Amino acid sequence: MASGSLAFCRTPLRRALTSSPAPRLTPPANEPRNHQQARTFFSLKDIAKLAGEVQGQGANAGSRPGSGQAAGVTEYKDSKVLRYSSSELYKIVSDVNSYSSFLPFCAGSTIKGPAPPLEGDALATSDKVTSRPDHRVLADLTVGFKSFKETYTSVVEMKENEWVAATALPHPLFQHLSTRWTFHPLPDGSSTRIDFSLDYAFSSPIYSALAGGIFKELSTKMMNAFEERAVEVYGQK
Repeated sequence: MASGSLAFCRTPLRRALTSSPAPRLTPPANEPRNHQQARTFFSLKDIAKLAGEVQGQGANAGSRPGSGQAAGVTEYKDSKVLRYSSSELYKIVSDVNSYSSFLPFCAGSTIKGPAPPLEGDALATSDKVTSRPDHRVLADLTVGFKSFKETYTSVVEMKENEWVAATALPHPLFQHLSTRWTFHPLPDGSSTRIDFSLDYAFSSPIYSALAGGIFKELSTKMMNAFEERAVEVYGQK
């Protein structure tokens, strides 16, 4: 989203999507002009709390990337056929502002404004996509798990009805974080194969051991969360 892009809670549906929403390119009125993250690093107290909470949930905090993955990078992929059009699914995935209302572990999601040009006019996700985006925005996402919260900014790139990709900007927690959704219309005209990938690498073994369980659980829940959102917005098909 980006560029990839991820945080997560559940509240009632706020609104139905009735038309393709253009990304909101202006910050909320109550957001300070010079937005500053409240916290950008873990304290020892944070680490102790997070360790206890992850262990309490039975998360596999010590898991390592599987074979065939880049060193230090965990890669997760999922694919599913849904009985919704690519346009309908694109509208849901591109509506970043609504993420905190239905994604697991998402405590906040806000589009801040247009993304600045990248050096050399290169795509933030050039290794993931083959066509240039229609929209590029900056978005703040907050990962929340009990007493733990961390906010990061992503470049979110969107090609209408085709793909949405997000890449996190430099952050003390991550060396790398990216997500990608790709929509493939099927011949019946009413179904779409949706492909999802999440790649991440923590900046230290400590963060990998403690927060890895949260991101592993998040990865497995993402597809179901968006499918349930589609049912809420468009009804069961």
